[in-house]
Amino acid sequence: MKKYTYLIICVVFLITVVSCELSEKALCFDSRDGVLRMDKTADGWKYADKGKLNDEADIELINVDETAYIMLMAEKKTDLSIDFNEYRNIIISNAENRYGIKLDSSSSVFVNENGLESYRYEFDVSQDTINMRMYMYIAQTKNYYVQVYAWTLRNNFDNMSDELNRTVLSLREVSR
Repeated sequence: MKKYTYLIICVVFLITVVSCELSEKALCFDSRDGVLRMDKTADGWKYADKGKLNDEADIELINVDETAYIMLMAEKKTDLSIDFNEYRNIIISNAENRYGIKLDSSSSVFVNENGLESYRYEFDVSQDTINMRMYMYIAQTKNYYVQVYAWTLRNNFDNMSDELNRTVLSLREVSR
């Protein structure tokens, strides 16, 4: 009888653990390798098709109803021989060249939330005839340097900015 009771307790425990893990994943977006995660902070967000936003993205999210996007790219710190400030300067330089903008320290906001040290930049970009407002986060977790881009149409930015920030700032490393 004790064996059956013990077995039943173990089965119930396993079911509880698995269902909690599954329900958390349904409320989160994981990177392709499963080591980084962002919360689903509002309805409408889903994974974009792989490579739709960028071939090198680790997380690509789209909210079709709101015409909003989030893209994350990560580099393992041990793969690079630079510190966070050097990484940040490289990403800033790349963004300036790509988008034809000028970013400096006065255009950044330091954010330390959820154990995530990050710098947030906000700027406008135009592609073809589409005007967008974009957040660019340059962040570091314990083991990764991360760049996250979150954007929407310029005329929709005021409605979406809090949601974009909440989603990006929920970023964290998870153990596999």
